[in-house]
Amino acid sequence: MRRGVIVIVGRGFRGRASIYYRQIHTRPSPRPCPDVASQFPVTQTRHDAVRVFRGSEERRTPESQSVPDDEWEMRVGRGIYVLTSTLPNFFDSGLVVNASHDSDSLEDIPIYSKMVELSYTPPAALPSPLPQTLRINGLTMYQGSASMLKSTFTALYSDCSVTLERMSVIPGGFRERKVKIDLGLQGTARLTNTKAEWNVLSTYSFSPTSGLISRHEIERIYPEPHSALIDSVRATILRLMGIKGLDNPNPPIGGLHTTPCTLDSHAGKPEDIQ
Repeated sequence: MRRGVIVIVGRGFRGRASIYYRQIHTRPSPRPCPDVASQFPVTQTRHDAVRVFRGSEERRTPESQSVPDDEWEMRVGRGIYVLTSTLPNFFDSGLVVNASHDSDSLEDIPIYSKMVELSYTPPAALPSPLPQTLRINGLTMYQGSASMLKSTFTALYSDCSVTLERMSVIPGGFRERKVKIDLGLQGTARLTNTKAEWNVLSTYSFSPTSGLISRHEIERIYPEPHSALIDSVRATILRLMGIKGLDNPNPPIGGLHTTPCTLDSHAGKPEDIQ
């Protein structure tokens, strides 16, 4: 067994990034991981949190092609860094899907696959035509759902904030990596002026081919969100699916193919996710 150190970036005093170190035990990897901390310098402001250094020798490889091992490790490290640096600022800056090289960069560095899949199984079954497990496929739909979720949440609650409770990296076999992120959500109900808190546990999986985030599974939301929030999210999902009424469950939206059980912004099978 090897011992390692996980760098946790949280929201600290006056919005500044706070760095915590946590020792973990991992199994040996077939290839040594690069020094992620040296490649991604710690920044102290939200504005700088997504400006991540990348080597000028990094190659631009299509997602369908396997990248070299060292670049794969670099992409995974970058993805973890951007997630932990930006998720605590979700209600301020929204979902961050790229890492910028510098302020003059003309090209952003993606951390998500274009075929990223989001899945969530609510503890209580949703009404028809929604399935038991909600799935959203494709980066366009993923970004759209995050934007609508932010708008819905802030419409029902004020003083919304996110805290990074804990993060752990799950090593697997060769070029297999997952990261579990535990977030705390806080807000004040606009109608009752009462405080509300939730714990959201998610697992992000990285593609063994491209090193980009290919799956985001929401494992748990505790306590179960209020019915008003569930109804708002349900209405949001129906709008994303293009459903205006339960009597018309499967119309097209914006030329995109949708079904009652999945939301797709790309025509592809799950095995096509890179």
